[in-house]
Amino acid sequence: MILGLYSDCHFSISSSILSRINGYKYSERLDMLVNSFKWMYEQFKSNNVDLIINGGDLTNTDLLHPEENSALSEALSYNPGIQELYVLGNHEIKNKDSSISSVSILNGYPNIEVFNKITLIQKGDCNLLLVPYMADKDKYEEIYSTLSNLDKSVSCYVFSHMSYIGENYNNYIETNGLDKERLIYSYPNIKGIWNGHIHNIRDNGIYHQIGSLVGNSFSDSYSEGNPGIVILDTNTNNFIRIPNPYAILFHKMECESIRSLTSKLGKLDKNTGKCIRVEVPSSIKDNIYEYIEQNKNKYNIHEYRIKAKYEKVNNSVNTNETESLSHYRSPYDALKGFIDVQSSLPYEKSDMIKFLDTYIGGTT
Repeated sequence: MILGLYSDCHFSISSSILSRINGYKYSERLDMLVNSFKWMYEQFKSNNVDLIINGGDLTNTDLLHPEENSALSEALSYNPGIQELYVLGNHEIKNKDSSISSVSILNGYPNIEVFNKITLIQKGDCNLLLVPYMADKDKYEEIYSTLSNLDKSVSCYVFSHMSYIGENYNNYIETNGLDKERLIYSYPNIKGIWNGHIHNIRDNGIYHQIGSLVGNSFSDSYSEGNPGIVILDTNTNNFIRIPNPYAILFHKMECESIRSLTSKLGKLDKNTGKCIRVEVPSSIKDNIYEYIEQNKNKYNIHEYRIKAKYEKVNNSVNTNETESLSHYRSPYDALKGFIDVQSSLPYEKSDMIKFLDTYIGGTT
């Protein structure tokens, strides 16, 4: 059986500094997600996928904005008819027992089924154990007892949206999650543990982090691969990862000069869309701003922020405090930029901008 895996899309109008910028049809982020889904389903079809498993957090909250709902509906319409099993994630849950969530409506799609409880499914030559996010740690034992009752001669795969003991989340070590060591050594029929929830890719023995389909924030790491999908063959237990060419990635860097910034940007894939956060000495922040503005298209930069480090001046300032600087050079430019991308305003857009220019004015 060939499985197609993806996870942690976090359908939302904006993400981190990728603000609500009007795209071709929706916001820039939602356009990116719709394009990603179209690409993903084409990949699943061309790789003869029999079954799709979504590792959770399809949406970013338990409430959907109309624009998010419309974009999600379009994205799912590209599914070529392949059955899709959905493991509920923590971002979508409204109540503790997970009976109410933002993705419950997906059960109305003929080829999608949402799982909000631990469920064992027999498919082909193996068992699939689906483990949605569980806030109640007392239910963890149900996972182990379910595995104990399985036929040890039949291969089993665990697909979850959970925290696992020992995992590192931005320098925080999880101590209260599922025990993957217990899963690995007590149940030898488990051939793979595939987990959503953590956006970064990781392959360690039979434990795998699916990773996110797209970039989400500056906490993402691409050290072991860019966001994308997984094609898993349960007959051979082999898998391939395919990076998503539509993903907008988040990169943060420290630079002491334009030359060092140029060097670091030059090492990134120019064909991949990106958001960057650059920390620089305050004395060169304006020069950095000008350089990025002039080279946004060259490096495929969709959005950026500059953080300026304060420096010593006559020994009177001794601090490593930072300030956040939008890519807008003044409040006037920021307000004008905000008006320019809004689709619904109480007055004509041109009249509002004319008012700003006439009565407020600013640097351009």
